[in-house]
Amino acid sequence: MPPRRAPHVPRSSIADPRPGAAALPRRLAALFADLSVPQAETSPDDALAQRLSLGVASGHGDALEALYRQWFPWMLASARRLGGLDEPTALDVVQDATIRLARAMPPLRSHADLERWMTRLMHTTTLDLLRRRARRARREQVRRAAPAMTDDRLERLERALAALSPEDRSFLGLRFALGRSLDAAGAATSTTGDAAHGRFRRLFRRLRQVVQEPDHDR
Repeated sequence: MPPRRAPHVPRSSIADPRPGAAALPRRLAALFADLSVPQAETSPDDALAQRLSLGVASGHGDALEALYRQWFPWMLASARRLGGLDEPTALDVVQDATIRLARAMPPLRSHADLERWMTRLMHTTTLDLLRRRARRARREQVRRAAPAMTDDRLERLERALAALSPEDRSFLGLRFALGRSLDAAGAATSTTGDAAHGRFRRLFRRLRQVVQEPDHDR
């Protein structure tokens, strides 16, 4: 089968390659041969945002320092406003945020893009700090409410731990002795997801009942 021929285009017209553009007669199209669409100029703020974000993304320390100096007052005020924090704690948030931006900032095209990225960064960093403080407060509350570990209770706890399966002891050891998350401790002992959390609750209830039993009279 012979190859298909290209469709015939009349010589009296020329097609504009832009989508939706109408064909112009050749004589008229020649009048617009030198026509060019002016490009929008980059504002100084956008140019600076491009230069700094690209420098940080490329690992240049001078770009990170320049960005830090420019944004430090805003970052500090943002941390204090978002978290209701005092200045020393807000400075800790700014330090954490600076470490994160040094590791994760992408090249950005405008000052508006940079501002949006920095806003998300401060939101997540401040929220992470508040979550850590809430976890510490809960742990402290549990510690204060826990009964004193008398010798008798300690002995009962040791016996209860010894009676657990090796997998359960490893699971609790990873969680409490090594400080692993429940998901990490569960994954290391072939338990994942909701099953790991259910396993922890079951074991914790069992051990708490042992510890909370009244001491024997001596």
